[in-house]
Amino acid sequence: MKRVHDFTGPANEPSPPAQGPGGAGRKNTSRKRKSTAEEGTEKRQKVSKPTPEQQRQQKREQLGQDFSTKVESLMATLGGLSGPADMLKEDVQLHEEISVLEKICAQYQSLG
Repeated sequence: MKRVHDFTGPANEPSPPAQGPGGAGRKNTSRKRKSTAEEGTEKRQKVSKPTPEQQRQQKREQLGQDFSTKVESLMATLGGLSGPADMLKEDVQLHEEISVLEKICAQYQSLG
């Protein structure tokens, strides 16, 4: 091809650096994880999962503790009553505590 114009370009501007394929302004950085001195010497301990029976037993124990706590709360509320007028004031709270006790019993029963 024949050169039509004789263009030499500006004399004071340096040419931009050549970039490789796909390297549009990206830095080359390493993504390695920094290790600590402790990691190299210690091994992780294997954690054994509880069996389904152990999980049920733990759930039963937790439900038993929840039940005991609710019964104590209910007894304290009932112990604070001095007459029918007090019962009417505490009626909603007593019903809520009893319904929670029923839910705990249903969960316990569903565990077998």
